[in-house]
Amino acid sequence: MTTTLEEILALEQEMHLTSTRRNRERMEQLLHPDFYEIGRSGVRYSRQEIMAEFENEGELPPIAVNEPELNPLNEDLVLLSYTSNHATEHAHRFTLRTSLWQRKGEMWQIRFHQGTPTAD
Repeated sequence: MTTTLEEILALEQEMHLTSTRRNRERMEQLLHPDFYEIGRSGVRYSRQEIMAEFENEGELPPIAVNEPELNPLNEDLVLLSYTSNHATEHAHRFTLRTSLWQRKGEMWQIRFHQGTPTAD
């Protein structure tokens, strides 16, 4: 079963939406049980911490995804990398991002995510 950049990128971008982040049921589907994140701050967050934070966060600005690249590691594990920024009138908060997506049955779940600040 071939996985495309568009398929994984659509899931990643869904995670950027406030409506998804506040939807606990959808987040439980998207986040692998062993998910963790290393945020822009360098702090490690567990699945539970991310879900709690997302439920209470304010409205997110639109997030632009630039130069996405998908690297299959095997048929059930892919590495997505891209740069992002807040797509407001003055683009800011540029970040290098990497996500590890793992197939579970017919669906994909994010297993790991890291954001690293980068120059504008």
